[in-house]
Amino acid sequence: MYRDLGALETRVVKEETAAAEAAAQLVPQTKVHPFRNALIDLALQAGCKVRQVEAGTRSVHDFDKSARIRAAIADGQNGALPFRTPYALAIQPVHLTLVGGLGNLESFLAKLSQTNGLVHTQRITLKPDRGDPALVELEMMIEVFDLLPAGASGN
Repeated sequence: MYRDLGALETRVVKEETAAAEAAAQLVPQTKVHPFRNALIDLALQAGCKVRQVEAGTRSVHDFDKSARIRAAIADGQNGALPFRTPYALAIQPVHLTLVGGLGNLESFLAKLSQTNGLVHTQRITLKPDRGDPALVELEMMIEVFDLLPAGASGN
């Protein structure tokens, strides 16, 4: 009986650690501006010029009601979700425009990929800079995520 207690404690610690790590990757609304500032710091460290960083309008999607979420995770059971959850997904877009040499932009993207946040690149565009043909303009629309209680407006 006591042997099982040690295994149970180990399992609980692992689950709590995994939950804490997952929570650390979320970007709640209160951390959107620090995240924005971190993007600016990454760009400057990579030698890029920041033209624009703007947080867009946050949207909240209940798992049971959102067509976007249902399409992403439904398991072929006529659109039925394979689970129930008390959470809603908040999606915060962040629009970013940088200018730099290809090496600088590559360095920025490498640094961004190593951040400890749940960041999804929705769109990325590269085009020659109008002012300097040796530079490239990078436009990105990324999304960061948070979990809210189901039915929350998130505003």
